[in-house]
Amino acid sequence: LAAGVGVVSVTGVLAARCITTKRLESRIHELMSRSPVLEASRLRLPPAGEWSWAGELLVEHLRGHDGVTNLLLERVYQLYLPVFFWIKEVQRSTRANSSTVIGIQCLQGGGKTTLCDSLELLSARDGLTCVVASIDDFYKTHAELKALEEEHPGEALLHGRGQPGTHDMGLMRETLAKLRALKPGETTKVPRYDKSAHSGQGDRAPVSSWPTVTGPVDLILLEGWCFGFQATDRVETPPSLTLVNKYLAGFDEIYAQLDAFLVMQALSAKYVYNWREHAEQGRRSRGEGAMTAPEVVAFVDRYYPSYEQYMPQLYERTPCAEDKTLRFWIDEARRPVPSPEPAHDILA
Repeated sequence: LAAGVGVVSVTGVLAARCITTKRLESRIHELMSRSPVLEASRLRLPPAGEWSWAGELLVEHLRGHDGVTNLLLERVYQLYLPVFFWIKEVQRSTRANSSTVIGIQCLQGGGKTTLCDSLELLSARDGLTCVVASIDDFYKTHAELKALEEEHPGEALLHGRGQPGTHDMGLMRETLAKLRALKPGETTKVPRYDKSAHSGQGDRAPVSSWPTVTGPVDLILLEGWCFGFQATDRVETPPSLTLVNKYLAGFDEIYAQLDAFLVMQALSAKYVYNWREHAEQGRRSRGEGAMTAPEVVAFVDRYYPSYEQYMPQLYERTPCAEDKTLRFWIDEARRPVPSPEPAHDILA
């Protein structure tokens, strides 16, 4: 009898697991089929056999102490995987024997880094060489930033890294050209920036610490908080942004090399304050050097004028043609959501 009970118990456990697995598979398929990102990409949902491995890989890679949460499943199956499908389609449709270059923009703290890390992981497992670079890695050296500040003593937005004008555009163009030209077996290095140097003012990291890339490169993802912003000739440009607007034109040569553009459109630009504060809270809890809450507000305040001036324009038109642009909306939890009403104001 005891043995019989044991058999029944084991059978019951296996049956319960089977039911749980089927429910999870059903939930995942529902998430994928209802993804606002998949809808925005204008792609059809591929057969599950083509993406189930990718979802399982990302869930295992991204799960934390909380385990597999609904929020994690939503981000993986409604955001990261549909973006990966779209990028693969862009890569297949671009010219042969050349790297595909994709620009990515979102508010600071909106999830660009996690998205790009996920895309890099999936690309590697899919046999593609993917290089991720942030425009933050191309800031001028500490000495050059100090010289820029001395050159423009009355331009507060140019005092410290961040705004257009504080990037080394020559280094960015040179790095992009080298990556695209790499032949099999050839190597080059990708710059990195040490934001902790000089008491948090930052400086370019030593070349010896830059990651080495071996060619050929299939995908180049270039992301940034202001990447995609375009200089404007509007009369109402605030005086504080006159020089920033001038320097922003320096990105045009980079934009001309993009094959496609992805923009994660936040329902409110003001999310950036909470997103940045959340990141700093994590650093404080770990005993790392972090900004106080008032310092976070002051830090974001330096960037916000550019969000106000340029982001609404980006949400209407990116540097790439509309058929080469993927745009979708995210809420404060960084979940993809349906498009709001046309009159929606991200600055309200």
